[in-house]
Amino acid sequence: MKAKEKLFVKMNDEQSHDLYSGCQIGDKQCLINSVFSKIDAGTKAQLKSALFDSEIQKIMQDKELLRSVDEFFNNNLNISETSRNAFLHRNTLIYRIEKIRKVTGFNIKNFNDAVSFKILEMLYQNFGE
Repeated sequence: MKAKEKLFVKMNDEQSHDLYSGCQIGDKQCLINSVFSKIDAGTKAQLKSALFDSEIQKIMQDKELLRSVDEFFNNNLNISETSRNAFLHRNTLIYRIEKIRKVTGFNIKNFNDAVSFKILEMLYQNFGE
């Protein structure tokens, strides 16, 4: 089963209370950390085993690939702009995007899949390692 199919997780109601406590308006990183801090250790372990098989872990540990993805996101999913701004050959970028699609099932050229992949990446950064 691909990561795209595994990402649907039901959170219980008590984890949504006080989600914003201590965060300033617009502080996305604080909000993200707040959300992840509400997830108990057992749920984190279940998510880790369900979402991050060895192939996905390789993707999440490939710093060069993730830098390319971040640049792609920063350039509004525009391949030409990304390759120009990142001084990266267009075909190299396309190859990396395709590699993510094959391993995870996310076509990050599509906005919804790009958002889902970004969430998966944040999950990995917060408790996947």
